[in-house]
Amino acid sequence: MLFFYKINKDFLWTVWIFFFFSNATAWGLPPPEDRFEFSHSSMGSLFVVTVYGNDAGLAKRTAESAFSMVDRLNLIMSDYNPESELMKLSRQSGQGIYVPVSKELFEVLKESLYWSEWSGGLFDITVGAYTQLWRRAGRKGRLPDASDLQKADSVVGFHHIKLDTVNRAVLLEQPGMQLDLGGIAKGYTVDLIFDLFASKGFDQVLVDGGGDIRAGENPPGTEGWKIVMETYAGADSISYISNCSIATSGDLYRYTELDGVRYSHIIDPSTGYGITTPRTVTVTAPTCMQADVLASILSIAGAGKGFELLNGLKDVSAMMVEIEDGIEKDFYY
Repeated sequence: MLFFYKINKDFLWTVWIFFFFSNATAWGLPPPEDRFEFSHSSMGSLFVVTVYGNDAGLAKRTAESAFSMVDRLNLIMSDYNPESELMKLSRQSGQGIYVPVSKELFEVLKESLYWSEWSGGLFDITVGAYTQLWRRAGRKGRLPDASDLQKADSVVGFHHIKLDTVNRAVLLEQPGMQLDLGGIAKGYTVDLIFDLFASKGFDQVLVDGGGDIRAGENPPGTEGWKIVMETYAGADSISYISNCSIATSGDLYRYTELDGVRYSHIIDPSTGYGITTPRTVTVTAPTCMQADVLASILSIAGAGKGFELLNGLKDVSAMMVEIEDGIEKDFYY
């Protein structure tokens, strides 16, 4: 009798749980939310979307649309694919013609020029000629030739880009210009993914594009989205964020060591050389594109000039870690 009673009790409890969930909306209570995670490799990074909701089908369809968009943006903005729209545009530099471009590429170029002016040229997408030289140097294991750097210098400068906003067209004035959107394209893409999920009613969502992150409302029952970042010392730095974006830039993994000097993949447009001070920068900002750009700018400027530039920007904070003579120095804004 006791055994029968136990089974019967559990059965009734199971029915009660099912009834409660199925009638939660009718009682004015929100339905329970599930956690979904989707991932996709593109743009040389792994894009991961974590979302909470009660419609698995809608979440899956939204992720499929988002990742299809990412692949399309990669075909537009890649500086590795010779057939990308960006590379085709670069090949038409110096011909004195305005080239019609896609809406997405025009938006990114327009934003890039804004941040170039704002930073006094610290952010400059025309460094592609330098980028190509340093990639080749890394493969060959030797510094770029001084003559090649001098030649590249003649085609670097954001003022060589002209935009026709009426016809959505672009003129690259100097022959041989190469554009590099590495400091802005991923942040832009993360924002678009986030906006797509938000438009479908998903408020509790986090988009991670290889370290460029945008977060929405807190996950259920938490103080925020847990973000773990590695440091030079090897210890993890943990923070909790919501309704903001975060981007990290630096030479923790991406660098080239030549003749005993460590050169970051981030190139100073004023010199044509990668940054040689070991430095990582983490920026929190309202959008991922803004965080992405500012992290690149601060990586070049350093804490002094970089933090001065941040004055006047709303809802922006930054942390910088530098290694000098083997000693770690931390700076906060």
